[in-house]
Amino acid sequence: MEVTTLQNENEEGSLPEARFDNHLKTNLIHLHKNLYLNRTDPLFFEKVLRYADPKSPEAHYMLALKYENEGKSAKALLHYQEAMKDNKSSFYAKAKDRLRRFQRPIPASFPLKPAAPEIPRYSFRKSPLFILMVCNLVLFFLLLNLEPLRAIVSTAMHGKAGLEVVSEIVDTPYIYYIASNEPKDRIETLLYTKAFEMGKRNPDHNIQLYGIKTADAALQGIIAPLTSEQAKLTSFVIAQYNASLDRAVIIKFAETKIPELTTVASNLVRSALQAYLHDNKTPPAQIESLIRDYPSNYLSFIPNEISSGSNQVVDQFDGSGGWVYHPHASGLASMFYPNIVDESTALQPPFSPVKLLISRKEHTLLVVAGSVVLANDPIGVGKDNKTPEGSFTIQDRVLNPLGKHPNVYGKAGLSMGQYAIHGTFDQTSILANKSLGCIRIANSDILALFPFVPKGAEVLISENFPAALLTSLPIDTKKLVPSKKPIINESPPDIVFNWLG
Repeated sequence: MEVTTLQNENEEGSLPEARFDNHLKTNLIHLHKNLYLNRTDPLFFEKVLRYADPKSPEAHYMLALKYENEGKSAKALLHYQEAMKDNKSSFYAKAKDRLRRFQRPIPASFPLKPAAPEIPRYSFRKSPLFILMVCNLVLFFLLLNLEPLRAIVSTAMHGKAGLEVVSEIVDTPYIYYIASNEPKDRIETLLYTKAFEMGKRNPDHNIQLYGIKTADAALQGIIAPLTSEQAKLTSFVIAQYNASLDRAVIIKFAETKIPELTTVASNLVRSALQAYLHDNKTPPAQIESLIRDYPSNYLSFIPNEISSGSNQVVDQFDGSGGWVYHPHASGLASMFYPNIVDESTALQPPFSPVKLLISRKEHTLLVVAGSVVLANDPIGVGKDNKTPEGSFTIQDRVLNPLGKHPNVYGKAGLSMGQYAIHGTFDQTSILANKSLGCIRIANSDILALFPFVPKGAEVLISENFPAALLTSLPIDTKKLVPSKKPIINESPPDIVFNWLG
């Protein structure tokens, strides 16, 4: 049996299919423009044979089962035989098997159709008097502007066993502004109550409430007509209710993904916190303690949270953007995380520390946070394998480092003890083995990656790394840089560094 599922013919105001499914699809079968069959109708299969497909094997088989259970063997046999007429149908074997279960054989002369037509009986519903009465009732209710008109017309035309007549569904979308810190169970209660009240007042409308988070107290609780498709994309939850079709309000939360740059930014700060904890045995009371003059410059700035474009840090989650810092939380992921919401709960991306990967063979330096590449730059390494393999730690972050000779370490340096990753004015040493053991990198490249390498970051030096990793393109980190950076001194004027060079 082939039937057509209900489709929303009016695209305006319809739900974005990738985010929300239309809840009417599972209940009705579309026959004509305004005519539908209800799957839950006790006479559903009788109506299928009458109005949709009189030869439907499925309908005949299901009716046969029904009559067999009711003890009406003759009718059951008739429908089993009809179901077996299509030997390509999946119901052919089922009907054949059920026939074998009957204890008595099927009479050879059992009629497939009634031997004689039934004598037509007088129907009062088709009489002129009944039609006149219906017309008077229709006129009466039109004058009173009462809703039951549609039901009376449907009954008059089709009777109890006729088709259900359903008018076109009118989608009525609204924006519902919800407080950013509202808990999920409270959100569900608010949406259910509002959608139910609005649906009861408008029973022919498919009420749609798109929930949008706001920290503005003046907007919270306001319901306004949806005038922009963009609002659908920014909503985090939708409630749907049609009083004439639904038994309850349907609420569905949209899936929210953490922006990749937000994950990177949170792990940059967490990496600095990890180093601070290692050095001081206790977390800083304020996150700004990570941003101090050399040598306490664990970071150069607090990066922006991408969704909100803010780098403000608060001590209590409220979903208003920026970051949350809990110095005494258990674990780095719970200590520092985005102040944004997903189904009214805080998003805490897993911790992946920032690392530097250096390939001696390919003369490549990578800055990574988990699987995300922040920088991929060419470098120079030591001659005669003087750049050792192994694991190292960034001990100092220095801008314009001083050496025994002017400009020997370029514009910036990341110290690993006697070795360092530092800038150079000698471009011929890039992609070459010329240094005394240090990692040389172009000044422009070291200045670009410097803010994204926290103090305490691990450095892994190896002969090579997988080609897929070495050829990965770095993400654009410009959006992480705040418009106003703190003023700190990362260039110690009286310290002369003695890196191998």
